[in-house]
Amino acid sequence: YPNPVVSELFLETSSLNNIISIYSLQGVLISQVNSISNFKKINVNHLSPGIYLLEVLNDRGVYYQKIIIK
Repeated sequence: YPNPVVSELFLETSSLNNIISIYSLQGVLISQVNSISNFKKINVNHLSPGIYLLEVLNDRGVYYQKIIIK
């Protein structure tokens, strides 16, 4: 949250170990971070406005969410 995102994306998961990836809609990996917390703040100031795919990989599986950068 929030979605659409202006500068920072806040992510809360049910798992402590997460690999968080942001992809373009063309499937290009834009950024990836490892998180050892169930709450993560991700700076998206470097991303151009548009639609991206957020992927969260952890011990519970893989979660995808479309995010909009303004």
